[in-house]
Amino acid sequence: MQEGLFRVAITAVLFTFPATAQVTRIVDAKGGSQVFTDIQPAIDASSTGDTILVRAGAYSGFRLRTKAISLLAEPGARVATGTMQSAILSDLPAGSTTIVRGLEFDATFSSQIAIIGSAGTIVFDGVTMKGQMRLCDFTHANVVRIERCSFQGTIMFQSGTTGIATDSTFTGVTDAAAKFVQRPAIRLSASTGHSLYLCKCSVRGADAATAQDKPSAAIEATGQARLVVRGDASNSIIAGIGALPISAIQAIAPHGNELVIDPRIVVTGNAAVAIDWMGPIVRRTDPTLVASPAKLGTTMTIDVGYVARTLHFVMIGAIPANPIATPIGDIDIVNPILLLSGAGAVVRHSVMVPGVPALRGSVAQWQVLGWNPSTNALRLGNASTSILH
Repeated sequence: MQEGLFRVAITAVLFTFPATAQVTRIVDAKGGSQVFTDIQPAIDASSTGDTILVRAGAYSGFRLRTKAISLLAEPGARVATGTMQSAILSDLPAGSTTIVRGLEFDATFSSQIAIIGSAGTIVFDGVTMKGQMRLCDFTHANVVRIERCSFQGTIMFQSGTTGIATDSTFTGVTDAAAKFVQRPAIRLSASTGHSLYLCKCSVRGADAATAQDKPSAAIEATGQARLVVRGDASNSIIAGIGALPISAIQAIAPHGNELVIDPRIVVTGNAAVAIDWMGPIVRRTDPTLVASPAKLGTTMTIDVGYVARTLHFVMIGAIPANPIATPIGDIDIVNPILLLSGAGAVVRHSVMVPGVPALRGSVAQWQVLGWNPSTNALRLGNASTSILH
């Protein structure tokens, strides 16, 4: 396929993810003409589709309810609230996308980011959570996307929540207020029919505070959701350090759904088994896809890795609100447009991203499909999401 067709294809698809910003509001702790000095008043004045730009400074926690907006932060913008919740997102409309980009949550108390009953998709892009942050609770959140983030504390995917995390790190912490109870980095307790997808992520449990304390698993499963972990040897899932044994991935209740994990990922515990899973475990190497950041008016590179002499295809399209299992893989693409194809162990493709300002903030989603001609087997590989900058 010629590069000219690349431009046509990516333009057509990206326009199916329009940036719907109607009004842009500025938040600046220093004040100024026609600006808000805190995030909540700007949210209160906004409607679905609006954009809020947050300049460097310290801000209070906020609540976003019933409307989907883009909350975009400059470097140095942080939420430093002393209340129990740094952010609450709830009742976001079906079919909408809410974006929180670049914001730092540096809590002075045991803050919580909560998503409650959202029918839309919520994207955390480049968000950092540190300090005494100990809990993020995503309950009935439909789809939560975590991209290029660094989370410190326990991230809970509960009830009707599907999670998709890429290029992110998760680290559990010791809860000193609870007499040195160690918390996992991720707790998966979502219901049957939902999944947590981790792609190119590193996850680490909390270290034990004393020799009498058990460290935490990196991922703790208590529900019926499916766990899919993709990546390569540069990615790891590691239990916390301590004298007592613990597995890196641990199911602490009967778990009927499967764990799908790439065998190249480093999984390290200090128990007899690194993975203590009560359901079926599938170790599978999938086609891999790594896409450079998508910036308007630039050439984006897409690296595809698979076994030599095996054909692959890269598609762009809409991943459904609830990614579903298919006969050929784990994440399906709705109405895909075929962009690229090739054969070989590692192939680099180039795609021109249109320099159209209206596309800024749109979400482009990529999927790689591998085909082995000798066995006629198809397999979906890693998905990658790029928010256009």
